[in-house]
Amino acid sequence: MCAERAPRARRGFTLVEVLVVTAVCVALAVLMTVMYKSVATSALALRSGQQEWLAQRQIREQLMHLFVLPRSALGALSGRAGELYFFTWRSRAEGLNGMPALGYFNYDTEARTLYYRELPLPAWWSDQAKAWSADRLQQAVRATRAAKVMTAVDGVSFRFLSPAPAEPGLQRWLDEWRDERPPRIVQMNFIKAGRTYSVWLETHAVEA
Repeated sequence: MCAERAPRARRGFTLVEVLVVTAVCVALAVLMTVMYKSVATSALALRSGQQEWLAQRQIREQLMHLFVLPRSALGALSGRAGELYFFTWRSRAEGLNGMPALGYFNYDTEARTLYYRELPLPAWWSDQAKAWSADRLQQAVRATRAAKVMTAVDGVSFRFLSPAPAEPGLQRWLDEWRDERPPRIVQMNFIKAGRTYSVWLETHAVEA
């Protein structure tokens, strides 16, 4: 009678096999992380691009339809650094159609957001424009509800190009605008995702 054979010892994984499996798992994890970040960045870029386009469309349309209040010391536009006030025929509340309003853009550094506020002008605004004060109107528009125009944006600022002077070459960029006449061009600068953008916005005003 044959003697019984001793059972074979079970063979485990070698160190090399464990290291290979671990390396494959790490590589897959890194690849999935990179793909996720790429998709997230692309989605954010698309959303941000649309946001910036809508913001530029709004402000461009509004500044091309400014108006000067008759018999008033108030200018059609005033501003500095991160804020801009202007009288426009293009109310955002009315879909940028013909409705007079005082518009106000301001940049919040902590929130990294550009906000827009709007004060609709009443039916009798033209007849009593002389009695209006800039401080009262600006205070009133700042008290209205804010709408986010651009988010996750840094360093939003406005600069102003003076109207064409009598002598060529004398026009210049200013960091603040308080003239009754609107500037020729408003330059809006901002930083988005590490890139610096400059948008030139032409102005046009008529007497209301």
